[in-house]
Amino acid sequence: MKVFVTGGTGKIGSKVALTLRRRGHDVTALVRNEGKAKRLLEEEVKVIVGDIFKVESYREAVHQADVIIDCAIDFTMQDFAADVYKILASEIKKAGGNKKKLILAGGVLAYEPSADPITEESPLVSHALFPSRNQVKKDLFANEDVYGTLVAPSSVYGGEGGNYSKFFVQAEQGKVIVFGTGNMILSNVHVEDVAQAYALIAEAEPHLVDGQTFNVGEDKKRTYLEVAQAFALAAGYKGQIETGAPFPFILSDTTRYFDCSKAKRVLGWKPSRTDIVLEAPALYQSWKALGKATSML
Repeated sequence: MKVFVTGGTGKIGSKVALTLRRRGHDVTALVRNEGKAKRLLEEEVKVIVGDIFKVESYREAVHQADVIIDCAIDFTMQDFAADVYKILASEIKKAGGNKKKLILAGGVLAYEPSADPITEESPLVSHALFPSRNQVKKDLFANEDVYGTLVAPSSVYGGEGGNYSKFFVQAEQGKVIVFGTGNMILSNVHVEDVAQAYALIAEAEPHLVDGQTFNVGEDKKRTYLEVAQAFALAAGYKGQIETGAPFPFILSDTTRYFDCSKAKRVLGWKPSRTDIVLEAPALYQSWKALGKATSML
């Protein structure tokens, strides 16, 4: 199977490309900087250096692919997801031939907070950051030229720049502080398990995944404060965890906890990491080896 992945050097895109290649597929990744693509090249992922908005740089890869996976992201552009979808959908239509799979990304923050587990049918937020993403979902599922699927990862940790790595930075600097009271609950998922979900969707029979969203996250429910405490302890921090940092954009002391039974039932997906708190010591070692990147969350 031929797969084309955008955002090939990103936190999720790189893992998706590598996972699919290791499963024996012919994978091509779009990257903006070949200097950051060393790992992909070492593991036999083909690399195209280009710009997601300059389709001529990767048109042939889209036309030849059986599966197109969009992992490109840019939070500085409000309509980025919608603009990229339009480009990819247009090129797929021009390609003709066999119907292709188009797999896009959603996320835990696209859903309204809820005291109940969030399913794929739960309400989406109406915040200004998300209308274009919500419309993309509708357009994708209505597009008869593709088998369209949306992957909704929970808060992604692990790897380079994984969420919560800022607590390692803070611990080494001598002051750890959490947003709000620390009682916020987000489902969490390791980046490797996200990549496995993408691979399973890419390999699935089209009728099982067409027009479907799949939530992916660990079963264990942890508060933001519990995660901060585990990460700080792993980094050798012995002080108190402070509270009261202002929340960025739409975050608050609320709960967004995923029901991932659909991904398990339909795809056979199962997370290899089941509790972020227990993973903290290994994550700290990995974080140091990967260059000590920080995170927003």
